[in-house]
Amino acid sequence: MKNLCVSTMDEQGRILVPGMLREQIGWGTGASLSAIVDEESKTLILARGEGLVINEIGCITVKKDVREQLGFGVGDKIALTLDLEGKKIKLTLSEKYVPKCVLCDKQEETVTINGRGVCESCVALIAQVEF
Repeated sequence: MKNLCVSTMDEQGRILVPGMLREQIGWGTGASLSAIVDEESKTLILARGEGLVINEIGCITVKKDVREQLGFGVGDKIALTLDLEGKKIKLTLSEKYVPKCVLCDKQEETVTINGRGVCESCVALIAQVEF
């Protein structure tokens, strides 16, 4: 088993499973998969079963409660590891996404306001603005 690629989670919780991985284990568009959460290793294991379907562009959608349980968020890099023997793909958090502040462009811990990241320093400055 080895990491073959990294995919980025989008706003709807979708992750692209590249064609080369799907081909190696025989998963085509519309393949039905089960998702098993391994809480100890914070891994999502995909195997043949029921519950998830690979869409026409090769994406699966991870349910919100599962994303929260595993700590997967929008923009996070998710490592996809192929297990040829078990015909499974394992998804683990590779790199946590840290958005840039839309006001000062610093890349640090931000809060989300109307879908945009704003850092603590800029939030403090905004709080001082008088209207």
